[in-house]
Amino acid sequence: GHGSGSVSSISVGVGKHKFIARITICGIAISSQCIDSEDEADGVRVLLSQMRTALDNLSAEAGFSVRLEGLLAAFVEKPRHTEGSLEFAPLQLRSWSFRVLVDVRAWTGRILSSRRVTSVAEAIAMREQLEEAKCRGWVCFREVWSQCMSHSRAGLAQTAGRASTAVSRTSSRAARLLAVDLSHAKTQRHALKRAQSRQTIASRREALRVHRTTNRIAK
Repeated sequence: GHGSGSVSSISVGVGKHKFIARITICGIAISSQCIDSEDEADGVRVLLSQMRTALDNLSAEAGFSVRLEGLLAAFVEKPRHTEGSLEFAPLQLRSWSFRVLVDVRAWTGRILSSRRVTSVAEAIAMREQLEEAKCRGWVCFREVWSQCMSHSRAGLAQTAGRASTAVSRTSSRAARLLAVDLSHAKTQRHALKRAQSRQTIASRREALRVHRTTNRIAK
């Protein structure tokens, strides 16, 4: 299930595949490096799922981010070995990537993703920045997300040299911001229509209520 993570298969040649273990914990999407064996990747997924279970009860507690960082580091970066504990040795041998996912469907109809980073601390810091900006409204969130968002690899791969790469990166950033702005405008138009529809229905109901009351009084 979604809460227990997943294993993705990627093609690395004719008839050849590698596998990536993934899970999302508290808005941070965690991905392993490519793993040769599907069974091994599933074993890593199980460990990530156990990590998620260990973190599930922390979100409502004070110092959540500090504790989350510590536990992620313990599971992913610096596994500890104690008798009777879970076996985390396979995790220590892997490199990891992290993305922050922010649910802004009320504004854009989408869940937005940050760029990939390789540090737990950086991912958590980015998560805090985005969540704080989200509390301040769309304009603030858009500005912060524009600094945290990923860039199109396809566009960068087609260019060569620093200058052209910089141009491509700028173009990619502008294109992604435009796409989000269009989604935002569309979502807000739909929200306005829904609000107007509710208001119309409420007005009609009120008019009907007044009409019925007036008729009763007239009788």
